[in-house]
Amino acid sequence: MAAEDRLYDDAALARFYDLDNGWTADRDFCLGLANGCRSVLDLGGGTGALTLRIAREAGASLVGVDPAGAMLDLARARPGAGKLRWVQADARGWRR
Repeated sequence: MAAEDRLYDDAALARFYDLDNGWTADRDFCLGLANGCRSVLDLGGGTGALTLRIAREAGASLVGVDPAGAMLDLARARPGAGKLRWVQADARGWRR
């Protein structure tokens, strides 16, 4: 993990990241991949926009994993986020 990256701890910077990274075609592609899946692991799920939309539209059981605590705080605050599992870790540190 890049502990020196302010995005990991700075709530204002995480909010700006969320505003600056809206819905794009690559997220549509990922949403399409999730259709029909019963469970999805979103590694690097950030602020949870894609993670929650997959849960809502694909009906999949989801786990959102991200190393940035500030981003996960935003994800956990979104409507419907309480139904998902959110884990602060990177791909190397995440355990089921």
